[in-house]
Amino acid sequence: MVFLRAGKFEPGPHGTDTKAKLTQFQQTPSDPTPISGLTKEDLTGDIVQTGIVGYFAQVDANDKLSARTAGTVVSYRLPSYGRFFTVAQPYYWWGVVRKVSFPGLVMDVDYLFQQDEAKDMNHATRTNFMRQLGVAGSAAEHAVPELMFADSTKPLNDPSQPQGVSAVKALAIAAAQGQKIYTLNPGNQAIHTTVLSSLQISQDVKAEIANALAAGKEVTVHEKDITVNGWTGNGYIMLDPDTGAGAYKIAGGSNGGFLATFIATVIAFLIVFLVAFPAGLGIGLLMLSWETLNLFLWIKSINAATNDDEFNKANAGQFFGSILGFFPMAGVALAEIVKWFGLLWVLMLTNFF
Repeated sequence: MVFLRAGKFEPGPHGTDTKAKLTQFQQTPSDPTPISGLTKEDLTGDIVQTGIVGYFAQVDANDKLSARTAGTVVSYRLPSYGRFFTVAQPYYWWGVVRKVSFPGLVMDVDYLFQQDEAKDMNHATRTNFMRQLGVAGSAAEHAVPELMFADSTKPLNDPSQPQGVSAVKALAIAAAQGQKIYTLNPGNQAIHTTVLSSLQISQDVKAEIANALAAGKEVTVHEKDITVNGWTGNGYIMLDPDTGAGAYKIAGGSNGGFLATFIATVIAFLIVFLVAFPAGLGIGLLMLSWETLNLFLWIKSINAATNDDEFNKANAGQFFGSILGFFPMAGVALAEIVKWFGLLWVLMLTNFF
């Protein structure tokens, strides 16, 4: 659902027609007439529309309250743009989509603009106020969906409640885990290269951060990815130190391990037929049975995977299983023991039991 916020917010009848029909059906469940025309697109569309409209309602109220509380700033909303949508996660096998899951929803507010001015024209006052609004706007990206889908019978802090992730929440989680939180700016340029090389995050994010720093921006980032309810990624903030405006972003991990695993499997079978069998029938059959078992476990595991963690876990099991299959070529008894002991470890990794 795309929502363009321009000017004064007027809460309209978003979802009220659908709610009225559902309420009528609940009162007389024997009569399906009220919901006969409803489709899953109607229900999903109303939910995501309510979400993005609710987001702008919350940040608008927060901005006005913050300006009124401060008493030193005048703030007006400018045309802004955001989306709230379902995520489709395809799972591939040999380049063909074998199944699609819907792991969650994404709140993506690309443009959140306001005109803020300090009443005394103090630049620092305006900049600090912009930073304050940016943090609140980022927090609303996880708070609004969490409230929408929360179980009303449980406390909001119950671990089983739905969990969203925003840039500020990702940084807070990383800090709670004991991670280092880096704030890089033109004043500490000497450490930029060292810190960037030490970050255990996506190379694309590192490149984006490097470009922002080269442009004189201020960047806040944590040292490595976090995992929240099956989502793995990181949060980072890129600010213009002169105005306080910035981008509050998250970046998720990907299934990059599949390619490395596939290559390792191909190499393993090539070694079996080009090296092991010429060296001896026994060693060839031993390695072929091992690699075939690993291939079977890999296919079984990725077909059973329902999220990225399980998919990556299956890839890791196959990759290391293929490597263990090379040990018989050494002709060392200890290597044979290590290899067969590794079988149990691989079976556990691939959820065979």
